[in-house]
Amino acid sequence: MNTKTWTPADIRKLACQYADGKKTAVTARGQYFRALVETSQMELDGTADQAAQRTAVRAVHRRFYAIVEEAIASDEVLLEAGIPRKRIGKERNRRTNFARSSHSTIQRWLRAPSHDLMKLNAQQVTKSQLEKDAPAPRQHRLTPERVQARAKKLTDTLISYAKQVAKADEAQAAAVLREAMDRLFKQLSANVTATKDPKIAVREHRPLRVDGTVFVPAVPRSLRLVV
Repeated sequence: MNTKTWTPADIRKLACQYADGKKTAVTARGQYFRALVETSQMELDGTADQAAQRTAVRAVHRRFYAIVEEAIASDEVLLEAGIPRKRIGKERNRRTNFARSSHSTIQRWLRAPSHDLMKLNAQQVTKSQLEKDAPAPRQHRLTPERVQARAKKLTDTLISYAKQVAKADEAQAAAVLREAMDRLFKQLSANVTATKDPKIAVREHRPLRVDGTVFVPAVPRSLRLVV
């Protein structure tokens, strides 16, 4: 088969095709995928273990990605296209996603022990074929850091939304936050019996019931989330 090393000019051309419209975007996505496979094979120049293959693909992608970004997603290009400055980051991410997706697909496919980049026919293989044959995505381990980061992001999103509502209706914004807090308290306290004794509530960090109202401790060590 005829193979080649894709040049910066080739990558710039296909990037511009991708940005031109839906019809040419499909072709450009396929070309970028082929360019990654083919150029990596050429640079490996023979057999190589998976570690070397993954390193080669990553190095080629980094070179190509810089060209893609410069050609269709730099600040200058996006501003000239009429993209508001506040939307530049989102638009850059949208325009360059096809390149990142091709790279991640190849890397995931190479995680399977039997897969060999050098055995692929670069002119025939497609991204969808490798996606079907790739191992399942790795599940991120729920470390305390990830849990806290995700919780903070969700909390920030709720607070940001409440602030937006408050600009038009402060009472409604307060109601949104109050309902969220009530639901959290109900989830936390569903399996814990409330007490009418303040001393027990403090000592055991249990909810305190006063005249039909339940007060939940700020740091409820014994509470358990209902799932």
